[in-house]
Amino acid sequence: LAPIHDRMPAVIAPEDFAAWLDTRTVTAAEAAKLLRPAPDATFEAVPVGDRVNAVGNDDPGVREADATAAPAPAEEPAAPAEKTQFDLFG
Repeated sequence: LAPIHDRMPAVIAPEDFAAWLDTRTVTAAEAAKLLRPAPDATFEAVPVGDRVNAVGNDDPGVREADATAAPAPAEEPAAPAEKTQFDLFG
């Protein structure tokens, strides 16, 4: 996902769902250990049309591939900017 965004979504293995959601007995440090890089085949980047940019377009069609949409850049992303948000797992 690096060419699209500098942060990876949180990907939790199905067998870890209960622990991830258990805020009473699982500490933040224990929950952070459940975060691992997603396997390469987990995500697929598909160019979509401009319909995704309007909140009024709330139908499955916004996810349809658009051959005329610009593909994600192939080059390496720039170094991430200095963090300005609180980093929960840093």
